[in-house]
Amino acid sequence: MFRSRRQLLLSVLASLGAVWLRPRSLAAQEGGSVSISPPRVVERKNPPDPDPATKALLLEQNHKAMKKDMERLLDLVTQLKSDFDKTDPTAVLSLPLVKKAEEIEKLAKQVKKHAQALTAVN
Repeated sequence: MFRSRRQLLLSVLASLGAVWLRPRSLAAQEGGSVSISPPRVVERKNPPDPDPATKALLLEQNHKAMKKDMERLLDLVTQLKSDFDKTDPTAVLSLPLVKKAEEIEKLAKQVKKHAQALTAVN
């Protein structure tokens, strides 16, 4: 059937080309286009600035939440330090210490979000 590898390769490439071009030729026969449309660009609109009274209320609430989180963060850090000082230096850290450190990290991220919100409102 095939006398050489070259003939085999050419017949495989020809059949792959026919399969690849077939859906495009069918779309062209049906009147459909194969062109790809560019992605839509959506414009972002900035929200309107809140009035000064609302802005002051938001700032005050955010400040209170941030102060509460900072006090809790300070408490957790002092607890972690005292627990760490009590542990044996040759021992592996206990699971409660790791959990407390994770809680501190989570709380620090919340404080960061509050700080970013304060700068965004200003």
